[in-house]
Amino acid sequence: MKKYITLFSIVIILAVLVFVLTSGKEPLKIGYVSGTTGSLSEVGVDGRNSFLLKIKETNEAGGINGHMIETIIKDDENNPELVPLVHDAFDDEGVHFIVGHIISALDSAVLTEAKDDNKLILSASMSSALMDGIDDNFIRLASSYAGQVYHINDYMEDVDHIQSLSVVYDLRNATYTEGFYKVLSSVFEGDIYGYPINADDEVADIILNQIASQPTDGILLLSPASVTSQACQIMANHDINMEKYSVSWSMTNDLFEDGGNTVEGLKLVYVHYAEDYEGKYDAFRRRFIEEYDYEPSSICYNTYEMTSVLIESLEATDSFEPAVIKDYILNNSFDGLLGSISIDSYGDRIQTFAMFEVQDGEFIVID
Repeated sequence: MKKYITLFSIVIILAVLVFVLTSGKEPLKIGYVSGTTGSLSEVGVDGRNSFLLKIKETNEAGGINGHMIETIIKDDENNPELVPLVHDAFDDEGVHFIVGHIISALDSAVLTEAKDDNKLILSASMSSALMDGIDDNFIRLASSYAGQVYHINDYMEDVDHIQSLSVVYDLRNATYTEGFYKVLSSVFEGDIYGYPINADDEVADIILNQIASQPTDGILLLSPASVTSQACQIMANHDINMEKYSVSWSMTNDLFEDGGNTVEGLKLVYVHYAEDYEGKYDAFRRRFIEEYDYEPSSICYNTYEMTSVLIESLEATDSFEPAVIKDYILNNSFDGLLGSISIDSYGDRIQTFAMFEVQDGEFIVID
């Protein structure tokens, strides 16, 4: 009996000690913002879910040096006009660390907000070249789209020997897609034809009435999964045979759900990862599926990594000052889910790219 009483007393003492050490510490507010409703919301929802998963894991482990994390979620609707309003709301709520935004179309508005020394904005995916080489309070895990352009161009020309190319680019994220197409047009050595679209329902008209009448060796879809899968279905249903390519914007679960077998063989350019990190990614994948009951997309693990980088930096410095956290991130490397993460002095990730192919409903590295 005394043994059990002693064990019980130890448990009580430890619980009281934890309470004493952590009680009285103010919670830390961390914001998340992306387009979680309306057009192109699938990537914003994926990012939000990953952000919340990492915060949940951190709080369950005792928070950041005893400070629990309070999440403040905002929806920018992928609308640049809403960006300053969202940040005003964050300011009013005392939020100094913000994970987001998602799409590159918001680049100018986000750069304006990044001039504020009272906050640090950390994006998992914005790849606008407009953001290159700027010393501000914006950090991203996606380097400029220029690296993606050169990699996929070399693959199309040197491996698949594509001599003519149709490019469908979605103007709802025009900063990214128009910039990508412009750079590609300057380096692609064959014939290239651009087809801008403004909505999902335009892709059928473009493919059936324009591309089909002027067929090319390949088609590059600079579009979200909803458009890319629709294009693949249309091509399959009308026996339009071209090599199919896309970008990481399409690497969400919607691609498989909407496209089915028609997206098999689609090739996409994305960040190269180290195979020896697969175990760490697999553990994240299992936790994500347990929490949300669907397969995580590329934006899921990118946002999880971005949130992890922020939390690790807050813990290591024991500081809630944006300038201190920024300095720590720029001067350290981090252990990501699929490889080491290093950020240059301008807040841009240093990374290389690889080609992926859809095989049996999975993204498989092919170079």
